[in-house]
Amino acid sequence: MRKHKLSFLVGAVCCGLCATLLFAQTLPSTLPLRKQQGITSVYQPKSEVIERIFYLQGKEYRSLMTWQEAESVRGWEPFTPLPVSLEKAEEIARKELIKLVSDEVRWQFAEFSIGRFRAPTDYGENWYFALTMKPALAIGEVNSDSFTVLMNASGEPGRIIGRPARKTQ
Repeated sequence: MRKHKLSFLVGAVCCGLCATLLFAQTLPSTLPLRKQQGITSVYQPKSEVIERIFYLQGKEYRSLMTWQEAESVRGWEPFTPLPVSLEKAEEIARKELIKLVSDEVRWQFAEFSIGRFRAPTDYGENWYFALTMKPALAIGEVNSDSFTVLMNASGEPGRIIGRPARKTQ
């Protein structure tokens, strides 16, 4: 009898944990905006936009990639090699960076990340890649500038839009 009570208790706890995990992962559809550390994702199936905010010479910029821009190219699966090498991604980023700064050679590769759009495509998941660069600093120099470009699986960069930085009080 004692074994049956213990088995029932273990089964009930497992079912409760499974239900908790299931409901904890399901977000209500009334929450269209998700923002986390400079990353904004507005979710509407097949119209999602990824945004990365960066600052350059006192001006705020937004790097944007739409679901359609990422979907219009070949797909990528995480178990396969990256479709864009890190060397190629840096080359693409430098071509975009040179449009905004005159000292592009001072800038170095700082971060590379991979993100996934929520809405799947006809051929699977829809991925984007982000490469961030920062200027190499001299000893004692302080500079908060950075540059981020988003690109699709074919290495096509997204749009970069600049606007004056918001004044903080």
